Amino acid sequence: MKDRQKPKEWLTLAELTREVVEREIPGLPVSGSGLLHFVRAHKIDDDPNLYRRNPKYRHMHQFHRSILESFAQEKAPQWLSVGDMVRAKLPGLPRSSGTLDFYLKRHGWRDDPGRCRGRHGQGGGFEYHISLLPKEAQDAWFRYIERGFLDDPTAKTETSSASPAPQAPAHDLSAVKNSQLLAELVARVIKAMGDGDGFFKALGDGNG
Repeated sequence: MKDRQKPKEWLTLAELTREVVEREIPGLPVSGSGLLHFVRAHKIDDDPNLYRRNPKYRHMHQFHRSILESFAQEKAPQWLSVGDMVRAKLPGLPRSSGTLDFYLKRHGWRDDPGRCRGRHGQGGGFEYHISLLPKEAQDAWFRYIERGFLDDPTAKTETSSASPAPQAPAHDLSAVKNSQLLAELVARVIKAMGDGDGFFKALGDGNG
């Protein structure tokens, strides 16, 4: 079995555009011309570690793969609420709102005025700057944003779309009772077939 091919480090503009589209990195142009304008506007083409001439085709240029991660991080929200952290299931942090809130207080996140601020809008509470997160949690947050889960209701909670199981129909008790009476009457008739008096007696008992 062949090992998975290592992703190319240097991409053409077409390859870069394709990856942006496939990975759905939020906030980025999805056309080659738009991406090229974005790269120039951010002066990425001035950095030889990110932008170079194509060694094979000197009239073309290539872009380093790390630009994709840079794009994703640049577009990622830098301030997170407790709810954001819980929904993203960030490693190294508690997974419930109450426990996480207690954790943040105990570790002094609330006491850092430069990286903790009041949250505006519905619900209130606080927001925390991403620099407070452990490195592992920061990386997980960027991946979470890159997948486009922020403010996606389908990503916040897992709900089942399956239809509820059908309920068994209620039994018609009167029909069951009548069936039982009929069965008893037939049994009496069969037993009393030997003599006429018994036959008519069975019929009379069944009607009584």
